[in-house]
Amino acid sequence: MTDKFAKNFLNYLRLLFETDATDSVRQWAREFEDARRSLNLEYCRFMLQSIRRWENLSLDHIGQVKNSEGLLYQTLAEGSRAKEYHQDAVKLFHETQNSYGLAFALNNLGLALIQESDYRTALEVLEASLILSEQLQDQEQIGRVCGNMAICFRHEHRFQEATQQLERALGIFRQTDNLWEIGRTLFNLGTNYYELEQYEKALAYLQEDLTICEALGDEQGAAETFANIALIHHKRQAYPDSIEASIQALTRFQKLNNLPPQRYVLNNLALVFEEQGNCDQALGWYEQALALCQQLQDQAREAEVWNNMAECCGRLRGDDQAVACYHRAIALRELLGDTVGLHRSGYNLCRYLTVRVKSGAVHLKPDLLPLLDEWLLRFTALNWTIGIQAIEKLQAVLVE
Repeated sequence: MTDKFAKNFLNYLRLLFETDATDSVRQWAREFEDARRSLNLEYCRFMLQSIRRWENLSLDHIGQVKNSEGLLYQTLAEGSRAKEYHQDAVKLFHETQNSYGLAFALNNLGLALIQESDYRTALEVLEASLILSEQLQDQEQIGRVCGNMAICFRHEHRFQEATQQLERALGIFRQTDNLWEIGRTLFNLGTNYYELEQYEKALAYLQEDLTICEALGDEQGAAETFANIALIHHKRQAYPDSIEASIQALTRFQKLNNLPPQRYVLNNLALVFEEQGNCDQALGWYEQALALCQQLQDQAREAEVWNNMAECCGRLRGDDQAVACYHRAIALRELLGDTVGLHRSGYNLCRYLTVRVKSGAVHLKPDLLPLLDEWLLRFTALNWTIGIQAIEKLQAVLVE
């Protein structure tokens, strides 16, 4: 869309607002959502600036705009800001007794809570949206809510309930012939079966979703689907297929200038090359992932990359570099209060050094012995049985 066309379109909506405010704002919201889904974020911002200048917006109209702005912040991976806008929309629609708007806003608030990994609260909010949507007999809204509830169930490992909700959503969207929602639901079904390690079934759903994404010209959807297809091929040790799908995903994300998901694709590419023993290429992908995490100030993912790349660094650059990687991961996870990740990186450091000592690097043993004692004390203080047993097993290996 050219700047001239965009300005003319928004001027038309502004004029329409004088005679049919509801239709004008509805068209604005539809245009905004199309732009958001295609990641035309500058146009989204321009549309928000434009509508804020409109006079005499009703509370319902303001609620609709806040809903849209909340969705934009979800796209930007700013869950806390998205939540604030959706909460405002919920209050406004509740005040005006707009049941349709309220059901929509509750669903979007649920999505924002999912983005913050607050699945329990998200489920409560989504159940409220579902009840309201069923009262209104709004089938498509029911389908959307069911799909989002399924995401919560999947993260809580309630896979049967997730599947039931997704099958219900898919049935609704096939009836209404809503291709975009069919594709999204197929994607979530594929993800669900991936978690269940039913890879053939997962792949079938994702391939159907990919066909829909390509038919709709949905580059973002296709990129996400290729990324998940790559994960399945990785699990099946079909490494060339995994690499090909990852490159397809990465190319699309880069074309869209969508940075956050590139972190995962780059990290997964590195893991695939490392599993094939190709540390040179693996390290190149790890370093790209690391740079992107630092650019995005994503310390949690940065810690994960430091942890993952340590062994490759050790093989190519020496043990000191591997140890430095693990220490960077440990420091970040301590800073973030990530106890699980911290313990994993601590154990991985101990395991790496133990393997190196057993393979002949005996000069590392004086540093390793007190390190094993340190982590054993940490795990004992937490009464973490698995960690205690893992360290004791490493200690036993050293005296064999």
